[in-house]
Amino acid sequence: MKVRRSLWPWGVSAALLIAAALVLAPYFDAGRYGERIRSSLEAALGRRVEVGQTRFRLFPGPGFILENVVIHDIPEAGLEPLAYVPALRADIRLRALWARRPQLAGLRLTEPSVNLVKTRTGQWNFQDLLARAVAAKLPKISVGRARIYLKFGDVKSVYRFSDAAVTLEPLGPANAFRLQFDGVPSRTDRPSHGFGRITGESVWRPLSRPGAPLQLSLRVDRSELAEISFLLYGYDSGWHGHVTANLWASGSLTQLEFRGKATVDDLHWWDAMPPYAEAIPLTLTGRLDTETQRVELEASSRLAGAVSVRWRLSNYLRRPRWALVASAEGLEVGPLISIARRAGAAVGELKVEGRLAGAVGYSPEIGWQGRLLLEGGRWTGDGGLVMTAPQLELTLNQATFQILPSTLRAGPGQTAVIQGTVMLPGFGTDLRITASGLSVAQSLAPPSPLAALAQLPLLSRIEQGTWSGTLHRRRDPGNAAVWSGTMELKDARMSLPALASPIEELTGRIVIGHGAVRLERARARLGEQEIHGSYSFQPDRPRPHHFRARFGELTGAELERFLAPLFPQPRGLLARALRLTRERLPPWLRPWRATAEIEVGSLRLAGAEFQNVRARAFWDGDRVEITSLSAHVEQGKFEGYLRAGLSPPRPSLEVGGRFQGVRWHSAILEGDGLLRTSGVGPELLSNLVATGSFQAQELELTAEAYFRTASGCYDFAWRRGKPHLKLTCLRLAAPPEIWLGQGETDREGRLVVALVRGREQLRLSGPLSPLRLEIVSAQATAPTSPDGTMR
Repeated sequence: MKVRRSLWPWGVSAALLIAAALVLAPYFDAGRYGERIRSSLEAALGRRVEVGQTRFRLFPGPGFILENVVIHDIPEAGLEPLAYVPALRADIRLRALWARRPQLAGLRLTEPSVNLVKTRTGQWNFQDLLARAVAAKLPKISVGRARIYLKFGDVKSVYRFSDAAVTLEPLGPANAFRLQFDGVPSRTDRPSHGFGRITGESVWRPLSRPGAPLQLSLRVDRSELAEISFLLYGYDSGWHGHVTANLWASGSLTQLEFRGKATVDDLHWWDAMPPYAEAIPLTLTGRLDTETQRVELEASSRLAGAVSVRWRLSNYLRRPRWALVASAEGLEVGPLISIARRAGAAVGELKVEGRLAGAVGYSPEIGWQGRLLLEGGRWTGDGGLVMTAPQLELTLNQATFQILPSTLRAGPGQTAVIQGTVMLPGFGTDLRITASGLSVAQSLAPPSPLAALAQLPLLSRIEQGTWSGTLHRRRDPGNAAVWSGTMELKDARMSLPALASPIEELTGRIVIGHGAVRLERARARLGEQEIHGSYSFQPDRPRPHHFRARFGELTGAELERFLAPLFPQPRGLLARALRLTRERLPPWLRPWRATAEIEVGSLRLAGAEFQNVRARAFWDGDRVEITSLSAHVEQGKFEGYLRAGLSPPRPSLEVGGRFQGVRWHSAILEGDGLLRTSGVGPELLSNLVATGSFQAQELELTAEAYFRTASGCYDFAWRRGKPHLKLTCLRLAAPPEIWLGQGETDREGRLVVALVRGREQLRLSGPLSPLRLEIVSAQATAPTSPDGTMR
């Protein structure tokens, strides 16, 4: 109780003092002390200081708030001030209120705008401030939400720090300082959205041993690679991902040696979709020379072998110049392919094994330089092709990779020698590949360098087989790639949309040049038929495709089976009535333009055998026209044309021409005809219509009816599922007699022919197939032969 009573007077006295201070504070002359603080700042900074307004502040400690403070700079730094501070809080010691020059306990600058200037003499405008900090006892200085700009003479750099927080605090009597920094690097010409904060802390002992007066730790929060690219170069490099780093540095203010660790994750090209590359841990070492503006950084990793990247940056504040050198020793190639895939490279599902050694360097001024050696290489492409190479050596000069002649193996008897130059994107390539026994389908599958050839009409259809030969790929800057060379095919198999059966056992030579393709001396098998011929594709022609095919023997049934894809399948009655399906042309058919020359040694069609069939066809989408159609039949010859329309649901067919010298039984026929039909399947027969005329010599209709010459016209059609033949303008001559008449099939399908000669009449009848007529009635003497017997 006595203790409490003894403290009571002191508590009352303190309360009275606080109350008095609160009452007298508004009447305190802050301006007089503000001038003292301004002069103290000028003496400490060695620069002229302007203060707009001064206010006294009592809590949380005595001090002043100076508004609109302008700290001018040295004349060498230019006209702009060193700093403009909207609000500067100056904390003072209580006993210094009555001193001529108040002692500052701390300074707090809020939202200042600071210019760090490198003068024409090469010195920075803050270097004399550091010297003053060593000579004089500065209070603790803290800066919040600052904007820090960099200038070179009168030119302001695009680099700055925004939302920066800086604290400079003296440490004891050893003239040491602790500097804490937190800010976001950015550019003045664009906003920053993805660069992480840089947080650092350093201890500076200016009077310590010369080797390491400065200790620095720095942390870079998770930052986007695109923002780092924008910060350094002003554009997006295309690589996206995130970087996190921790650095520790020691040295002087002008020479710093640093080490640290970094992690790069989500590495990918800008348009790649996740998942992205795995995190890559990096070990960092380097040095910084602030006087020469030079940075050297080496990042190394042993994630998939020994690899290091050395990056050198100079003149980084005014006009950055940089160079990059990457070296590898025993580096596994697989992870590099994964990174390339995420960079948007067309590598498909390519799997690569092997180890890489060598070094590659790049700088914007010199370009690419380097030499690489791949040992134990093994490639597995999308098509299943596996190739190995003991060694593959590449040299890099500017933007050109030089591939030295290297042998690749894909199995027993399958080899390829690759050599040439490959320029970086936007330039060109000059590549030569010599192969022996390679699989066609596998070697044309992505990401093979031959994959572009798979777009050519012929090669895109080959499903199996091997090839040997030499191919040359050249691409000049700004132009499309041009392929040339020859490929010897062996045992190839290909499917064509117009044929129901694949072409097998194909051998021949493919010649490629300037987008054109030729297949020469081709031999293949279609079903049971052997084919000889050729093919060419010339994209600049109205009909770019041209075929030549020669068959030995062919039947109508085989021809119909081979060409089945060209004709829609017949639909049922219900489907036709309800229109359940809608026929359309196949997508490949409408733009199809081709010519063809076809030869058939023997064609058996509709019970007749045609020899030496030759035709020239013009094919435009759903229209086919065959001209120069010729064939030998029954010791005679047929010449004509064929037109076909392939549009569903009712394809059409028209055949016209003239025949002569055709032997029928004992007669020799000649004449002309026109046949038309439409539909598919049985409709082709039921819709068939034919018209024409004929002449015959030595016609023997029956054993008793013989005529030296005969002529007439015919009309043929199917009615109610039965063939109907009508003969008109019949003129049969058995000199000196001439018979005139006509004929027609009756309801039973028998052909009935009526002839007249004056008052004499002759009636013949018989089946159409095979045609065999008999005399059914005669009302006068029949024609007789010279010996008096009826023929």
